[in-house]
Amino acid sequence: ALAEPAQAATKTIASISHHADGVVDSVDAQANAVTLTHGPVASLKWPGMTMEFKLANSALLGSAKQGDKVAFEFVERGQGEYVITSLKPARAARSTP
Repeated sequence: ALAEPAQAATKTIASISHHADGVVDSVDAQANAVTLTHGPVASLKWPGMTMEFKLANSALLGSAKQGDKVAFEFVERGQGEYVITSLKPARAARSTP
């Protein structure tokens, strides 16, 4: 009986989180959205491109502004609706494993 709630909990995780690095092209505070030029997203087989993302909440934007390099995570909420769940300044020096 203990296994059932755990199985139910894992089934509720509907969306996969995707990661990318990019540059902020513009910020639309009214629409709670940001336009980013990002590199390839392997988990979606996307090439690098420029696109608008909604923000899960307005606090995610923080101090990010046009021209900033950022690392971000996003999920697909609806068909073709991509929502940023994490947005942070990109680290200048990344350590590669």
